[in-house]
Amino acid sequence: MAGGAPVNWTTSGISWEDGADSKYVSKSEEWLRQNCYSLGEHDLGSGNFESSGFAPSLAGFSGTGDVSTSRYHCWRNVSDETFRIWMRTALLSNFWKLHRIIPGGLKKGIYHMEVGLHYSVWPFKGTKGVVLSNATPLGTNRRKLSVAYLVVGAFSLFGAFVVAVLRLTKPRAKKPTVEYPLATICPPPAKAQGGGGGMMHIALPAMRPPHVESERVVVTPIPEGGHVFATNFVSTSKYTMLSFVPLNLMLQFQRTANLYFLCIAVLASISIISPLGGSTFWIPLITVLGATAVKDGAEDYRRHQSDLEENNRQTEVLDAASGGFKVVPWWEVRVGDLVRVTTIEDGCAAMLPCDLVLIASSSIDGTAFLETANLDGETNLKLRDALEIVQRELTREEVVEGNEQAVLDMDKVRGMQCKIHCHPPDMMLYEFNARIEVFGEEIPLNGMSSGGQFLQRSTKLKNTKWVLGACVYTGRDTKIQMNMNDPPNKVSDIEKSLNSFIFLLFGMLFTICTVGAIGAGVFVDSDTAKGSWYLMPQNTTVVFDPGAPAVTGLITWLTYLILLSLLIPISLYVSIEMVKTVIMLVISADREMYVEEDDLPSKARSSGLCEELGQVSYIFSDKTGTLTQNLMEFKKCSVAGVEYGEGYCEVERAIARKNGSSLPDDPPPPEACDKGFKFVDDRLLFGKWREEKDRDMIEQFFFNLMVNHTAQVEYGSSNPDFPLFQAESPDEGAFVSAARNMGFFFTKRMMRDVHTRVSQSPDPSKANILHDSKDVVWTLLASNAFDNNRKRTSIVIQEAGTGKILLLVKGADTSVMPFVENECPYFDTTQQHIDKFGDQGLRTLVFAGRELSQEQWGAWDALYQEAAKLPEGREAALQRLASTLEEDHRSPGNPSALFDASTPYQKTLKLHGVTALEDKLQVNVGDCIAQLAKAMIKIWVLTGDKVETAINIGYATALLLNEMEPLLRLSQDELLDPEDGWRQNATPLELALQEAIDLCSGKDVAGVIACCERSAGKVGGGEGGKALEQAGATAR
Repeated sequence: MAGGAPVNWTTSGISWEDGADSKYVSKSEEWLRQNCYSLGEHDLGSGNFESSGFAPSLAGFSGTGDVSTSRYHCWRNVSDETFRIWMRTALLSNFWKLHRIIPGGLKKGIYHMEVGLHYSVWPFKGTKGVVLSNATPLGTNRRKLSVAYLVVGAFSLFGAFVVAVLRLTKPRAKKPTVEYPLATICPPPAKAQGGGGGMMHIALPAMRPPHVESERVVVTPIPEGGHVFATNFVSTSKYTMLSFVPLNLMLQFQRTANLYFLCIAVLASISIISPLGGSTFWIPLITVLGATAVKDGAEDYRRHQSDLEENNRQTEVLDAASGGFKVVPWWEVRVGDLVRVTTIEDGCAAMLPCDLVLIASSSIDGTAFLETANLDGETNLKLRDALEIVQRELTREEVVEGNEQAVLDMDKVRGMQCKIHCHPPDMMLYEFNARIEVFGEEIPLNGMSSGGQFLQRSTKLKNTKWVLGACVYTGRDTKIQMNMNDPPNKVSDIEKSLNSFIFLLFGMLFTICTVGAIGAGVFVDSDTAKGSWYLMPQNTTVVFDPGAPAVTGLITWLTYLILLSLLIPISLYVSIEMVKTVIMLVISADREMYVEEDDLPSKARSSGLCEELGQVSYIFSDKTGTLTQNLMEFKKCSVAGVEYGEGYCEVERAIARKNGSSLPDDPPPPEACDKGFKFVDDRLLFGKWREEKDRDMIEQFFFNLMVNHTAQVEYGSSNPDFPLFQAESPDEGAFVSAARNMGFFFTKRMMRDVHTRVSQSPDPSKANILHDSKDVVWTLLASNAFDNNRKRTSIVIQEAGTGKILLLVKGADTSVMPFVENECPYFDTTQQHIDKFGDQGLRTLVFAGRELSQEQWGAWDALYQEAAKLPEGREAALQRLASTLEEDHRSPGNPSALFDASTPYQKTLKLHGVTALEDKLQVNVGDCIAQLAKAMIKIWVLTGDKVETAINIGYATALLLNEMEPLLRLSQDELLDPEDGWRQNATPLELALQEAIDLCSGKDVAGVIACCERSAGKVGGGEGGKALEQAGATAR
């Protein structure tokens, strides 16, 4: 201090101690004598020899050679910390070395410092300076490097923690399988008594092999200490509180632009190469990342809210303690619980909280109806039926609001014990083969698209007051959750295109920077740069060094990259995100997309793919419920070769309007008919059918409509004579309603008993009143559900009084007409009516049947009971048996004759008639399709209708236009017809395409090319000719 005592400082502690015992330890005395020429300044004559660290025996050692020619002097002193400091190599050319430490610090005041120049640095153009710095636990106040180390280390630890948590909480999903052998899960063997010879194996949870079920055994009620299954909590969100920051950043940096600007920001933070400050790039980048993170977080928050809403929905579970049902949230439901789901407004949702096995329902016969739109998009209801023995045991019949319903016997429910053996969780929505042990019996269970006892999670209970089920799968083990993947990181086509453009821009930027860097390197190495005094080439830096042009070029390349980085605008993604958000808000606020009937507005759940709506090129749609309203009206019918029904259907009117003509209005239905029934024909209504010459056939036809269904009936308190029919599909509801208005009444269903009445009133005005008819009970012996192969359904019923057994069949004309008896006198006329109805756009179904003997029924039923108990292949076996009965096979177990010509069958079905239903088109569907076509969107409609029906509906909805050239209008049956009768009326294009298809089947490439070239000239230069030319070019 000026005018005061000198400042005391010390070298103690200025160096690291890691080399004190190894790197800076003097060698042995023998080594020093052999290799050192001199001890240098640390010799006998020096005053500091005692503190030199050398052994006293070396005192006076001056080496064995000439000191002037020695290679080095052994002057190292291991106790000299200054030596340790200067012996450490610096990372950069600019560096700090700790010189001294002032233990007490410096007080405020004025100090004088003398700096001695002992070692010159000017030969290599170096400079020296002195820095006074405060000491902290992190070192000096130059803490950037220390802070960087801490930040990077903290992020690394945090990332490792997040990965470990994700690995433990969300293990990798098991690969789903379809077929599972039935086996019993055995408990692990007990430990040997007094053992000690075994080994204990310990593993972390993530290292333990997952438990693989070979069979799931569900016990009700849940035993204490039973197997613990997955909880019923579900999550569809993408992030958690811990994973949001690292996972969101990882997903954002998958965008090429974000990764690019991160690199630019890092490079811009290096002052030696950057002409700009790092904040110039860090602030926009952090803003973009933050805005996107906020948007992603808001979307995922809505997913969390949706999960919270679903997991906290209420349902009823049997409480073992109280003996009654208690209301619990969905997430508390466990495997083995008895769950009751109701449609009553009691605060509980009418949706299924988990996958259940149907135990009982409010219907007398144990049936229940489900809406599976959340699973497969189908709005038609699906039928489920409880086991008859369980339904009868657990319920009793009571009259509720004027209707006979099943009511649970709580004493029996509390005492019920059952064990369900089923396969492990899988992704097959409609496959469920299991067996249940209950009331001393072992009964097979099954689950199909329609029928069976399996109730899937998230389906809605419809037309049923309540159902009772045993929970078999919960949470992520349910069918719907097994078919759901984790929320993907959706990348639109625009973003993919932007990534491609950014790569192109980066290529341009790379080229420009490379050219500039090469020019800089060439210039620095030139004589011009070396001789330019104003550039001061003697004062070299890393950026400008005539002696190292390659380094200068590299630094210049990085500098150009930073300067020209705005060639790729960072605001591009910001603008796109803003546009996406605006589009999402516009979609959500669009009143034209509001469904008033269901109070359902449009809702954009994510902005990630909003712009994809403008990139749609193809629309694939079904017909029923999309182009049409799925509201069936009984329009026409054909019985005994006579067509009944007046008026025109909507498709006929649409085609007439298209052709510039109009059709007269339909006659109004009689007032005595049920509301909504619009069938008009005085020959059938109000009992007039009794005056027809074929009244017996008409009676059989409407009797088939009356009983051949799965509908339930409910009577309102205001008018008990007019029921409400709860049907599985609109078709069945239309059939039952049509039969009722003709005097054929389906009154109620009690388990397997179907109660019917047929009006006997001679007064036509009273023909549809119940009171003048007697009750006739038919017992349902068997029901064969519809499948896509047979395309028909059938039932076997028995009259209670006479014991007469009937087989009643309904289905597509291609599946029923081939098995109608040869003696049918109106077969051809009926087929003509079917084709005519199809041309009018009506949905046709053929009804037929025959009487069975006791022997026929007994033999078939024995085979059916055996097939129903099969653990595997049950559904295929039941379908074969259904074909055996419907097609009257000479030997059982053969496939349907529709697909196997070798199957022997007999034509024994008696044709009852044909129905023609009209499914009204959606409002303005034609205008909608026309607008989509103007937008160059290709529309494909998939339908199971007849070819004629599909074509006429296509014209009615503007899907097909008159100027369009049909490529192929051949049905599967026509293509499979061995007589090739379709070729007589086929066009040249159809013949050419069929020939090409046949040659492709035979892998005759040369034949395909020749066929296309040969036929292209015959067809002409239209679209068909172009198609053939393109097909030939493709084959070539």
